[in-house]
Amino acid sequence: MIKEEVKIDYSNCIGIIVPSLKSMFAASIIIAAEEALRRKGYSAIICHCNTIATQEIGAVNFALSKGVKGIIDMPLCLDEEHLVPALKKNIPIVLVDDMIESLRNKVSAVLVDNADGAERAVSMLVNAGHKHIGAIVGPSVVLSGRDRLEGYLRALKKNGIPVREEYIFNSDYSMKGGYDGTKQLVKNEDISAIFATNYDTTMGAYMALNDLDIQVPERLSIIGFDNYELANVVRPKLSIITQPMDEIGKTAVEILLEAISKKNGTFQNKTIVLPTGLFIGDTIRQTHSRNQVIVNSIKDIIQNNYADIKNMNQISQQLHFSSSYIISVFKKHMDQTIFEYLQSVRMEAAKELLQNPHLKIYEIAEKVGYQSSSFFTSLFKQHYGYSPKQFRDGI
Repeated sequence: MIKEEVKIDYSNCIGIIVPSLKSMFAASIIIAAEEALRRKGYSAIICHCNTIATQEIGAVNFALSKGVKGIIDMPLCLDEEHLVPALKKNIPIVLVDDMIESLRNKVSAVLVDNADGAERAVSMLVNAGHKHIGAIVGPSVVLSGRDRLEGYLRALKKNGIPVREEYIFNSDYSMKGGYDGTKQLVKNEDISAIFATNYDTTMGAYMALNDLDIQVPERLSIIGFDNYELANVVRPKLSIITQPMDEIGKTAVEILLEAISKKNGTFQNKTIVLPTGLFIGDTIRQTHSRNQVIVNSIKDIIQNNYADIKNMNQISQQLHFSSSYIISVFKKHMDQTIFEYLQSVRMEAAKELLQNPHLKIYEIAEKVGYQSSSFFTSLFKQHYGYSPKQFRDGI
């Protein structure tokens, strides 16, 4: 089915192809993208495919028939067939939320670090004392489905928890999948927590828990993935890994308009991977205090992203707390500042890298987050009492 905006100016138009208008994720991306396009004097044709992959090529052809200058595609198809007509016309394309492997480096993409987000979700459950954690995962043919499963498995391995196949329910990312998955998982009485890996499975899981009269978090803890607004709708307030919906839509538009402006061949396709956030609600039964959970979350963020952290806002935005609040909580519980902890993590990482004789000092400085090798050397000597060169010479 095709839905057109009223009074579309086809001379300056972008096609946006999504699986379904019923998807909260897709709807949020559309709103952000349309707003960004409007500010640049562009309009949009919205095409949806009723989550039927075979309808995707019809949506693309319709958009092309209207003379669109570029396409933002949230692909259902596993191959590039539906995009071939656009590729033949040299129409710039930006994929969102999934990568078609045969098109890697041929088109641009805006993705989310799903594996890291899933790992953080499961690590949060582990830090709260849970060892038997069920997961409702998405289809393996979808990049986000594979990545979120990888993050789940990575967190278990990192914490020394064995993987149990009966704790993993493969869903189709639907509400029914979340509902059925939860009913199946809770048959195993050892399971004390569930990780639902997208908006619909999270909603389905909540419905099942209500129908089964299972108290959250007293009997079962749950953490979801996708939409911050969802966290404030359900009760108790949901703990959730959040996706930067606005940033995804805006970034896709920025890349596409850049590609359109450089159609003479100077544009280089790019893949942007955006970080997820974490909202700490009330659906995880804690063996630690709430503030300790926040501290553990800050430590996880730093350990996984120490090279990229430039300011406190990068951490506070991911946790949906103010910078002043997380600074105060961390200092109180750790007896050191967040930046002192960040520096210590960077120094430990630098020590490991210094054992590679092929890496130059300035390369190591950059890898751990410092642009100046002299500044890095000064901090290293201040931290350990000897310079990076002295450490390397002593190995």
